Amino acid sequence: HHFEFREIQLGGGEDYGLLFTIDEAREKALRKMDIPYWIIGNVQASEGLVITSEGRIITPKIDGFDHFSVEPSSQ
Repeated sequence: HHFEFREIQLGGGEDYGLLFTIDEAREKALRKMDIPYWIIGNVQASEGLVITSEGRIITPKIDGFDHFSVEPSSQ
């Protein structure tokens, strides 16, 4: 299979870093600390999950690993 870079980031199954949400006021305080972090998106009220990159909607072709599945993995 040939997957795009973004596809692997979104569903590749590896743990690359800690993801968290933070409100604007706390993000401003975090900016003052000597802790590296990257803003990868934002959370908005809407129905379901929408992933965008450079203004385009992304629909990943791979689902990633479901840690809560009751079905044994076939891999």
